[in-house]
Amino acid sequence: MVLCDMKNIQEVKENTGYAQEAKVDSISIREEILISKVRDTYQDLRPIQCTACRCCMPCPVSLDVPRIFEIYNDAVIYSDTAMGKYLYRHERHDIGTCTDCGH
Repeated sequence: MVLCDMKNIQEVKENTGYAQEAKVDSISIREEILISKVRDTYQDLRPIQCTACRCCMPCPVSLDVPRIFEIYNDAVIYSDTAMGKYLYRHERHDIGTCTDCGH
């Protein structure tokens, strides 16, 4: 898998080259365990354990519940409430409209 932000055709060519060279099972068992531990540690840091599966959507009052949880979790994990508040306002979320339907 190649994750990238390509800005020009040269970067596209470089990244597709990396993808073509990738081999099945090229990650060792140790690396897989490390990746798993990092993932689990990151998941444990989230105060709201939302998987973003979106089964709660559509919200009856049009809230993007998974996104609001993501903003909150990131604000807590990275100790950056200013950015969380900015994103919440910028994206025009309004939890005040929540009817606590439990969906």
